[in-house]
Amino acid sequence: MTGLREVLRSYVVGASVLLPVAIVTMRLSTATPAAADTSIGLAIPYRIGAFDGQDRALRARTLELLETTDVVNRVYATADGAPAITLCVVNSSDNRKIAHPPEVCYTGWGYEVVDRTEARIESDGEVIDAAVLSVRKGSEHEAVLYWYRSGSSASANYYREQLRAALALVTGSPIGSSLVRLTTPEGDGRERARERLRGFATDLLPSLRAIESRESTPSR
Repeated sequence: MTGLREVLRSYVVGASVLLPVAIVTMRLSTATPAAADTSIGLAIPYRIGAFDGQDRALRARTLELLETTDVVNRVYATADGAPAITLCVVNSSDNRKIAHPPEVCYTGWGYEVVDRTEARIESDGEVIDAAVLSVRKGSEHEAVLYWYRSGSSASANYYREQLRAALALVTGSPIGSSLVRLTTPEGDGRERARERLRGFATDLLPSLRAIESRESTPSR
């Protein structure tokens, strides 16, 4: 728990800026069309492994605060009734501010972060060291897996990926930035929930690589 407290403390400085965005992001509305027609929404398939996805809409104000409309908020479920997985990807080709720590988000939403560890995701030679959280609010217990991307780099290290994106911007060569977050209920146990997220993330990576390749290709 000491390590977890130290990790959470490292985000306190930025929390006062990030919390308003985090709280608004949690609020969903069916009044605004879902993000299926966004660049990243078109690139990520609705069928991933055994899961089929359905978009959830975000309020227009949420997209305004995120400073990007390239957002996916999609729930994936299986035909056999296994616990669903919610995929949230916030992406921008030139704005690093769209990525913010989920620990801050969940605290703002009233959850307690009770555990944090790491998980290695591997697919076709690509390796990503993602973060895994267990969060709770009342009777709700969820597993969360996330990572950040800045250009060709991807990890759960918020500060490193932000620094990469900022340096690229200063040098006049902005790179794409994104936050990838997966969540699922822990009703069938913490370890099974985490394994479900790891498997889904592995199946998701090829689609994300295709987005990265497209963004890094110079326009003609």
